[in-house]
Amino acid sequence: MDSNQLFIGNYGTRSICLEKGQGAYVQDTNGKKYLDFGCGVAVNSLGYSHPTLVNALKLQADKIWHTSNLYLNQPSSALAQELTSRTFADKVFFCNSGLEANEAALKLARKRGNEINPQKNRIVCFTGAFHGRSLFTLSLGGKEEHRKPYAPLPDAITRVEFNNSAGLQEAFNEVGDDVCAVIIEPIQGEGGVNVASPELLKLARYLSDEYNALLIFDEIQCGMGRSGGLFAYMDYAIQPDLMTCAKGLGGGFPIGCLLANEAAAQSFSAGNHGSTFGGNALAATVACEVIKIMDDDKFLANVQTMGELLAEELALLNKEFNCFSEIRGKGLLWGCQLTDKYLDSKGNKKGSKFLEKCRAAGLLLLLAGSGDVLRFAPPLIISKGQLMEAIELLRNALKDF
Repeated sequence: MDSNQLFIGNYGTRSICLEKGQGAYVQDTNGKKYLDFGCGVAVNSLGYSHPTLVNALKLQADKIWHTSNLYLNQPSSALAQELTSRTFADKVFFCNSGLEANEAALKLARKRGNEINPQKNRIVCFTGAFHGRSLFTLSLGGKEEHRKPYAPLPDAITRVEFNNSAGLQEAFNEVGDDVCAVIIEPIQGEGGVNVASPELLKLARYLSDEYNALLIFDEIQCGMGRSGGLFAYMDYAIQPDLMTCAKGLGGGFPIGCLLANEAAAQSFSAGNHGSTFGGNALAATVACEVIKIMDDDKFLANVQTMGELLAEELALLNKEFNCFSEIRGKGLLWGCQLTDKYLDSKGNKKGSKFLEKCRAAGLLLLLAGSGDVLRFAPPLIISKGQLMEAIELLRNALKDF
């Protein structure tokens, strides 16, 4: 029996079953090896089977796994210290995924707004955004076709064109007094790898201050070293009030986190929110090791160097094949917009078919945007040799497409 038949169809049909991984490589149940430049959708940032993470997990597994949120455990306390000592945040809330972290941030923002004024409940978001697939986070997403089947969705949402500072100013001119929060990804991942302009982020900070709203940065995909800094916001002379992270935080182990400054955190009190498995000892143990490895000047410098090399090599491929209309990104998160020649006779994008070619060649990639953006999110430990191997595999796929 095809295993796909056992699952609800929300992920479609999956053609390969991965069995094991080491470093930047994975192997399927047929023994075929792949170089993974999708990284579990920007999750396995230290690659597969990283010895430090494996050893830490094994040691903690012999101690205690789960305590419930009625009690403290040492690993979650240690992780809270690691995160607050390295960021703007004074407080943290642990959960299991990015979606849960965003739900917590939005819920906190709505509660704070209600404390100020019952009408202060509007959330400003951006086109191309992706914050999760719950009803609340979906309502902030960038694609109407994704939202429409689930109506009615939570309302009091204002959507602004991404990187349109004038549009953001206009939105606040119209509804600013009712805004409780602005939520933005410094680098949109699912939306097509779109980098927020410094002007947009600075204006979002200014307007949030002017109208007593919270500024939320969603760094679920672009945070934890992915942008070339520990967090993307650190490259700008601004700080958010709330920030969400997940994906790379656990290096492949499920964990999410909401970080908050002292003032914002005050709106949550006992019983306002919770997560049964949030901050469990296993996840927190692994995340502690991840952040210690990543928050290192040499580690982050290598991410920047490899990111620059990847961008250069993608540009050379584009000269050879004229395959991309735009190459954009930062650190080790890059998106390549396929040109119109990668449309079929009906005008449909052929990105998924191109990914099949790459997979057959032994390279795993991701799509983004409207299925017309190749997304590169390799492990942050990628070597120059592995990067050049990926470029050659990509070249072979382009020749054959």
